[in-house]
Amino acid sequence: MSRRGYLSALVVGCALAGWVAPASAVVLLYDPFNQAPGTINGTASTGGGAVWPGAGTWNGGGTVSAGSLSYGPLLTSGNQANYDAVANASRAVGASFGGPNTDIWYSFLIAANRNDSGISLFTGGTEQNFMGNGGGSGQTLGLQNPNINTGITQSTATHFYVLRQQTGATGNITSTLYIDPPVSSLGVGSAPTAGSLFDNSASPNTTRIPYAFDTVRLGAFNAAGTVRFDEFRVGTTWADVSPVPEPSAAALLALAAGGLLARRRRRRTA
Repeated sequence: MSRRGYLSALVVGCALAGWVAPASAVVLLYDPFNQAPGTINGTASTGGGAVWPGAGTWNGGGTVSAGSLSYGPLLTSGNQANYDAVANASRAVGASFGGPNTDIWYSFLIAANRNDSGISLFTGGTEQNFMGNGGGSGQTLGLQNPNINTGITQSTATHFYVLRQQTGATGNITSTLYIDPPVSSLGVGSAPTAGSLFDNSASPNTTRIPYAFDTVRLGAFNAAGTVRFDEFRVGTTWADVSPVPEPSAAALLALAAGGLLARRRRRRTA
């Protein structure tokens, strides 16, 4: 078979098999916590597809331990961040993201059996938002500014947390929070409409000034329990923050072969 014929067969086979190449994701921030196990501060995550503008490193407490948290087919790399005491670590972004007329997506994996622990976004020294397990005794996943309480009780199980924040030209902030979305929705072009979905689109916070954050903080502010973080991503689409591994060359060849066989069978039947 000629090279052109082979490539045509590969494309036809993949199409017949139902596989479509995902759109190339453009991630603004990504930390897989792939630094060596030990204290989290002092070393910036690098490699493994990590993206972090500027040379800022984590500054504060917490440790990195071996192994990634996982959620379905979500693409993971490196290790995980752990907090077993009251501690926090901040890291400068090296740029600023957000503000008026923006559409920003955030995602991370979290496993915690304590309240008052999560990820905060800062502008200078001002905390603009808190994502994770809120304060109080309820121990539920949620969001501050605007306040969204999902009612999903935290535990040592891993949860996939995705937040979308759309801001207008003035003070409108529409937040949509996805907790443990269907695994079939990961990596596709549009966000799911099923699963644990919470939003304030009916009554967005019209008094909130759109913010552009420049610092991220991991925090655990309750000594009772453990909290683990992993795979922190910021992007401009659902697909950016919910990537899955792309099929390998061998898998594509298998798909192509299957597609060609199916095509031949249809021709014989015809």
